Amino acid sequence: GYLELAIWKAKLTFARFSLDDIKLIVSAMLLEKSIVFFSSDIMLLTAILNTFLGLLAPFKYVCTIIPALPSSLVQMCGAPVPTIIGINRNQEYFWRKEIQEYRENIFVFIDSSVIYIDHEHADAFTFPKLDFLTRDLDQIYDELNPDPSGFKRVDDLPTLKNKLAKVNERIGKKTLGSGNKKEEKKIYKNMKSKNKENIKLLFKIIKGRLQENIARHLPELSTYSSASEEELAEKIDSLVPDYKIRKFFHAYKITQGFASYPYSLSE
Repeated sequence: GYLELAIWKAKLTFARFSLDDIKLIVSAMLLEKSIVFFSSDIMLLTAILNTFLGLLAPFKYVCTIIPALPSSLVQMCGAPVPTIIGINRNQEYFWRKEIQEYRENIFVFIDSSVIYIDHEHADAFTFPKLDFLTRDLDQIYDELNPDPSGFKRVDDLPTLKNKLAKVNERIGKKTLGSGNKKEEKKIYKNMKSKNKENIKLLFKIIKGRLQENIARHLPELSTYSSASEEELAEKIDSLVPDYKIRKFFHAYKITQGFASYPYSLSE
């Protein structure tokens, strides 16, 4: 059942984000980093948020989600708790509302294919990435993503302003989600059934890898959630053989998702 909901317009996401982008955002969501997504296309914005939430399976997001933030609540971008926010505006809104002041967030400008992470105020360039998530998926992904380069990543405001001022015109012309409903309908009609199966397969593989590498350790590790930080760290080191997975757990152990197990896993 979750799969049918998760794949709703997932092509819109996979036609834009590279596998490395997928790994970055899924890892950030699991580690409860605040992420703000911008797009002037509400359907595209909703589809992308829905896809990334689906890619968390077998986990579910236990923090705050605001799919379309009202202008009156723009200060929520500075919330002191982990938040996933969708803003149905273009990048000009980012400057006009001075959202750039909330520098702890990861900002994803969908229409411009740019991800902004401030080096000085956010640790998103250094937090553990789940490298195993997208391993060996290149062949499947090639048919879903016409632009494997994915999103450009910038870490300072001057570069971001320059990038956003030069929005690549190919976005929307060669991929889905252009706002041209007639063109989108035609693309969907011509989409090969193989692509649809590849989308389902992609979700299943990533879910299986999260289950095997992360979720399976939680029943035992969660019993030490109330222990001292040193004792929990020792248990992680002794129970998790893979170094990269251990590194992830040392960051994951302070999240609400870890503390709220088994609620953080889908039924």
